[in-house]
Amino acid sequence: MEIIRKVFLLLCLLALSTTALQAQELFYRKNLANIDVEKLTQQDVYRFQRRAAAANMSEAEVMTYLLDKGLSRTEVSNLLRLMDKEQSPASSRQLNRSITSSLDQEIENEDPLVKRMYLKSEIPPDSLIFGSELFNNERMGFSPSYQLATPVNYVLGPGDQINITLYGDQEIASDFLIRPEGTVTIPYGGIVQVGGLTTEQAEARITRLLISKGFETLENGGTKLSLSVTSYRSFPVTVIGARNSGQFVVPSIASAFHALVLAGGPSVRGSYRSIEVIRKGKIIQTIDLYRFLVNGDRSMDVTLQENDVINIPVYESIVRIRGEVKRPGFFEILKDENMESLLRYAGGFTPFAYKENIYIEKVGANEFQIKDLLSAEFSTYFPVTGDVFIVGSITSRYMNRVVISGAVNRPGIYGWTDGLMLSTLLQRSGGIEKSALMSRGLVYRYGRNHESHYLRFAPEEVTKGESDLALRDGDSIVIADRKAFFPNEFVQVLGEVNKEDKIIYGQGMTALDAVLLAGGMKKASAMTNKIEIARRSEGSADVTLARIITAESDADLLFRAGEVELLPNDIVVVKPDPDIKDHQVVRLEGEVRSPGTYVLIRRNELLSSVLQRAGGLTSLGDANGVVIIRTKSNPILDRKKIVLSLKNQSIVTERDSLLNLSTLNKIQNRMLTREEEEETDLFTDKNSMLYNDPLQKGSVSGSGKKSVKSEGSTKEKRIDEVTFIAVNNIAELLNKPGGKYDIALLDEDKILVLARNNSVSVKGMVNNEVNVNYMGSKLRKYLRESGGTTRTAQRGSIYVIEPNGRARSTHTFLGIRNYPRVIPGSAVIVPAKPQRDRRMNDPATVAALASILASATGVVFLISTMK
Repeated sequence: MEIIRKVFLLLCLLALSTTALQAQELFYRKNLANIDVEKLTQQDVYRFQRRAAAANMSEAEVMTYLLDKGLSRTEVSNLLRLMDKEQSPASSRQLNRSITSSLDQEIENEDPLVKRMYLKSEIPPDSLIFGSELFNNERMGFSPSYQLATPVNYVLGPGDQINITLYGDQEIASDFLIRPEGTVTIPYGGIVQVGGLTTEQAEARITRLLISKGFETLENGGTKLSLSVTSYRSFPVTVIGARNSGQFVVPSIASAFHALVLAGGPSVRGSYRSIEVIRKGKIIQTIDLYRFLVNGDRSMDVTLQENDVINIPVYESIVRIRGEVKRPGFFEILKDENMESLLRYAGGFTPFAYKENIYIEKVGANEFQIKDLLSAEFSTYFPVTGDVFIVGSITSRYMNRVVISGAVNRPGIYGWTDGLMLSTLLQRSGGIEKSALMSRGLVYRYGRNHESHYLRFAPEEVTKGESDLALRDGDSIVIADRKAFFPNEFVQVLGEVNKEDKIIYGQGMTALDAVLLAGGMKKASAMTNKIEIARRSEGSADVTLARIITAESDADLLFRAGEVELLPNDIVVVKPDPDIKDHQVVRLEGEVRSPGTYVLIRRNELLSSVLQRAGGLTSLGDANGVVIIRTKSNPILDRKKIVLSLKNQSIVTERDSLLNLSTLNKIQNRMLTREEEEETDLFTDKNSMLYNDPLQKGSVSGSGKKSVKSEGSTKEKRIDEVTFIAVNNIAELLNKPGGKYDIALLDEDKILVLARNNSVSVKGMVNNEVNVNYMGSKLRKYLRESGGTTRTAQRGSIYVIEPNGRARSTHTFLGIRNYPRVIPGSAVIVPAKPQRDRRMNDPATVAALASILASATGVVFLISTMK
């Protein structure tokens, strides 16, 4: 029992630690798809809030974070509800509010938790506050214009620069800066006090002064004086209750609207209806922005003076209107404004609004209350703060309409009036089409008692005036079309015709008619004296051959008495002539006397025949270096190319160890790609090879897809699958054509005869990879020349690649290795031994094992201490 108790206690401790770890790592888990938010504790929710606040994540980032980790929108909503209940720090509560605001726009109609979002968060989103767009629009700055004439009521002050101009009998023009004490000094006039005067008052005072100083022409009108402001002073004003409350320096002709824009407009709880402009402790103007937003009225905008204060109080009453109004959102309502005022601010109803009744959610003492507001009560109902008005839409039903469809010239919807007859509707719809079924039409009638009725009529009798039918609201009339009852039938033409197609069947159509409609036969390849017609047997799903037409000159489609008439759904097949084949061409390149393109004189012409036609090999040609490059191969027998790896990184062979570099660049590139100079990768198995040069622009892989790279761009070009065929014993083949080593050529084959190479390369796990002169067929000589094999070499798997790509491997018999012979131009390949699994040396694995060992040690220690 003691052991059982200890084991039970240990399991409980492990379970508690696992649960705590899971809760602690909730914020960092990679996958939250399986998290049930309802099962989280308040501590888990608080911990998540703290992690989000510490990361300084915005609402959009938190939402994206949760959704990307697999948490569904429903679970996100549940988590927000739990976060709203949790008494978290202020930063976390603010995060909850902003997240809820974002969710309101996305799932407002689905999630009841955010239906009354502003009541939960107390902060409505900016995009829904009426008037907020006025301060979010960069083009709406209300900046004063300095190019306008000086306002007549502008009050001069220190810092203003004025211009005084005399014109007439005497002409003088000068600029004067008003000093801090409000004075300017005028030549021949002395010091004048202009600060605190309007421009008109200052102009009159200076005129009187100059008259007293001897400018008599100003008095009799011979000279006139003009005063204007050329540079305006700046002064501070204060804005409080705004999004960016503070003191702002504005020009002296700035207005209250300009200062409001500088401050970012009212705060989220600020009023748009009762903004106060305070000057020297008194309210000189109250601004209602709705007058400007709705009517464009700027009469309440006043010019600011130094040290003015703009006070934006909090709103007193805010309501929300949703649904079928032109401007849904949050609106500030004054005490004397009714429902009609709110609708005017919201832009009125949309065309689809149901105007007879508005649904209201009101805030009660302890719960929400519901009210229906009838249209007759709009003028007497005064909204109360917290009200949510929902304007519904009209139903999708239609009244006073009928629908006609089918074989009429203008099918569609038409208006219904009492007494509308079927014959009148047929005339409105342009009449009946010629393809109409005149024996029967239908009227579908859906009664208001939810009963359906079908009424039949004969369109022919209605058009002749022999019968008629009175229509009702909502009737649907169907005129059947014979084309729907009796669709067109077809015959199909396939094979050696200029255009394979389905052709509409008609009575009297023959096989030659169908061929004619398909563009005629292909004279170059069609079998003109035999046409097959496939026809389905009556009463059976089997297909039988109806008849074979034999004619002498059917290629010209001459009229014949013995032509076969077709039936619907027949298939006409013109077969290809087996005796007519396209020319087959091969290309011969390299060390032959007459390289170039050769047309095969017969199908499956042998390699020896083409080489003899080319005059045989040159004196430099390598009889062991003949390769056939074939693009047409048997897809069933094709195998994927295998890349052999040496030292886990490099390709097993190099270009210069197999064949001459200049020959490869000159011949293979032109034959395979026909592009700018490109190289081909070398993939090698026992019977095939492909070359690789990492310095070249492109490569051809064993999959047959070539990647062509150029400056600034990369493109892929598809080429055919390439097969390399090594040809042996060329000398014997030329001496005895048609022998067992002779190969039948195919169309588009490319024969490459390489130049003789009197060197041997040694690659792979040797002490020194070298290229040496040919020293005979013994492989051990070349291993010695390379300094011998390394400790990691697998000597039993050494193989030799001959110039034509053929590979010869090492064989072991009775413990004795028999190395392959070496011929000039070969490559000796020494592969590496298979590497052992080194995962146990991985630092991550070692760390994991150490952690497991430490945990096991702790468990053993805990059990031992319980004794």
